[in-house]
Amino acid sequence: MNLSDKLLNKEKLNDFIKALKKDFSVLLPVKDGNLIFFKGLKDGIKPCFDYSIASSHPLKSIFLPQREELFRFKIKKNEIEILESSMNDEKRIIIGCRPCEAKGLTIIDKPFLEWQPRDEAYLKRRENTIIISILCPEPEDTCFCTSLGYNLEDGSDILMIELSGCYYLEVLTERGENLVKDLPLAEDKKIKEKEKEILTSKIKRHISINSPIAFDNPLWKEISQKCLGCGICTYLCPTCYCFDIADEKNSRFRCWDSCSFSYFTKMAAHQPRPEQFQRYRNRIMHKFSYFKERFNEFACVGCGRCIRHCPVSMDIMEVIEKSGVRSQESGVKG
Repeated sequence: MNLSDKLLNKEKLNDFIKALKKDFSVLLPVKDGNLIFFKGLKDGIKPCFDYSIASSHPLKSIFLPQREELFRFKIKKNEIEILESSMNDEKRIIIGCRPCEAKGLTIIDKPFLEWQPRDEAYLKRRENTIIISILCPEPEDTCFCTSLGYNLEDGSDILMIELSGCYYLEVLTERGENLVKDLPLAEDKKIKEKEKEILTSKIKRHISINSPIAFDNPLWKEISQKCLGCGICTYLCPTCYCFDIADEKNSRFRCWDSCSFSYFTKMAAHQPRPEQFQRYRNRIMHKFSYFKERFNEFACVGCGRCIRHCPVSMDIMEVIEKSGVRSQESGVKG
């Protein structure tokens, strides 16, 4: 199918969104205090497209809720009856997420959809959700997405680019094409490439992640000394997906977990990572070594949230840079 880019007059944006609401549940970025959350379109909701990625709640929470019931059960003497939880199958459109958030979902897809068994609840949400991302107006000073080697279009059905008086809609999938088939064609496709170049040229932080990160290097103790193990970096990360499963009354649920926590992976007779530096090392190596080995890409999109929100100002870019250089200096291989 040939995909055709379109133009959307800014004055027609609200009408376009309302028309989508006839067939979809529409989620938009909405300012709540100093934060941005994606909320359903309803009267009184005012979308905010001009926001910083650092202030937005991670998009993954829409597909992998922070707490989710898996099923309910009844215990009758020696038998257990499983009561399946209903699965929400509403059709949704997310408008206005950042491209790095959309890319983050394609990273979570790999363990949830490529490994068996697939996660059916996550799959249903992914299949039922169309994503229209919007190019960042300005990068944050903590952004380093251009260092990760992915395309700005990854994970989106349509990429919106704000121009003077209109939005350029770069159509990337067939279901995106179906949404905008009645809009006027964008004749000059050079505009989108120019706008992308302008944005990426503004990103000042760059890093090479080709250097080996050594597992046994004593450097890990040094660089992780400040880490509090609070887990905020993992909760805000658009690609961290670890969860715990527990029972509460007659319900089995899963909830977000963090490899930074002292009880993460703790078993009855053993804790494989008893010290904080081991847990911090695991987080960094998972993103830039283990995941890369398994899926041929990094489990990081360079959004910089973990840098912005760390209470002790740990900078993942500095950690990667330092660990790579110092590993080479010491001759310890990863």
